[in-house]
Amino acid sequence: MKKTLFDGFILSITGDETDHLAQIGDAALSIFTNECLPQLNIPFISAVISAYKIGTTIVERNHIRNLCLFIEKINKRITDESERDEYISKLNCMSEADRNKELEFVVLITSKYISEDKPKMLADLYIAYINQAITWKEFASYSEILDRFLPGDVETLLSGDQICVSDQIVSDSLLRLVAMGLLVAQSKDVVAENTLGHIHIPANSEKDYVLTDFGRKLINCIKPEHEHAAETQE
Repeated sequence: MKKTLFDGFILSITGDETDHLAQIGDAALSIFTNECLPQLNIPFISAVISAYKIGTTIVERNHIRNLCLFIEKINKRITDESERDEYISKLNCMSEADRNKELEFVVLITSKYISEDKPKMLADLYIAYINQAITWKEFASYSEILDRFLPGDVETLLSGDQICVSDQIVSDSLLRLVAMGLLVAQSKDVVAENTLGHIHIPANSEKDYVLTDFGRKLINCIKPEHEHAAETQE
C-alpha cells in the first residue's frame, strides 16, 4: 500500500537523534544516486521521493538534504516517547486532507532553502505549530520569511529586543528585518522645555530598532537549542 506523506512523517518521528544524513554519508550532496535511496531508511523522505519523482540533480539533492535536516531537527526536539505520542495525537486530530496539505507545503518550502540552518529553523516552527504556539497562517508566513533571510539576519534578530544605532550606520540587515515586519524603527526623542511645558523633538541622528510582536514570536520559536532545552526542563 502506498504511504501518504503523513504516514511517512509519523513513521519518521522516532525521537531518535541518530544523524539521518550519516546514513548516506557524503552521498547526500555529491555522489547521490537512485541506488542510495534505500539506504536513507526515512519513510517521509521515501514518500516525498515517490510522490514527486525527485531525481539526482544538484537542486534535488539539496532538497533531499533539507528534508533530512528538517526530520532530524524534529526528532532532536522530541525528548521521549510520551512527547512523540503527544505530537502524533495532536496531528491525528486534523483531517487527512489537511495533514497532507500542510506537509506538502513543508515539502515545497524546503525546496527553496539553500542554507542548512533554514530547514532546522522550519522544524522549530513546525514544533511550535503542533504545540499551538503559532497558527498555521503564522507558520506559513514565517517559513516564507526564512527563505528571505540573508547571512547575519538571524543574528541581528537575536541580538536584543531593542537595537540603538546611528542613522549613518544602519545596516542592510536592519532594513530588511523592518521590511519583513520583524522590527520597527523608532526615532529617539529629545525632551525640550518651553513656556507651554515639554515637547518631544525627534533626534535624527539615532534610531531604536525594536522587535514587533510578530518578530518576538518568531524568535521564541527559533531561539538557540539550549534555551529550548532549559524550557523543557522547567
